[in-house]
Amino acid sequence: MLNRETDLLKEAEKLENQSKVAEGDKNYDLAISVLMQAKDNYTKLGLTGQVSIIIKEIVRLQHLRRDNDKGMAVTIGRLRKDTILDYKFVALSHNTVRGAAGGAILNAELLKAKGFIK
Repeated sequence: MLNRETDLLKEAEKLENQSKVAEGDKNYDLAISVLMQAKDNYTKLGLTGQVSIIIKEIVRLQHLRRDNDKGMAVTIGRLRKDTILDYKFVALSHNTVRGAAGGAILNAELLKAKGFIK
């Protein structure tokens, strides 16, 4: 068990270092800006769910955030550089609330707010 915990701590430290390196990159700031715009768009449209951006808390117990906004929030963290897609991150949501049913509701609300359905 000790080896497993040690391995997890090493991986967490590696991810934290990757995120710290990325913070100095102008594209990192752009990625944060795009995520914040998504959050603002949901808020302005008055939609049920929202995006919670967690940037600085890289190593933490993410499962404790699954009930944010009564399970309708999506928590995004660990934003770091990726060799294939430029950046990658971890997104966490409550599976039964934000899952298929919650996602369908949010999509319907978004379509209505944008005028695609009446």
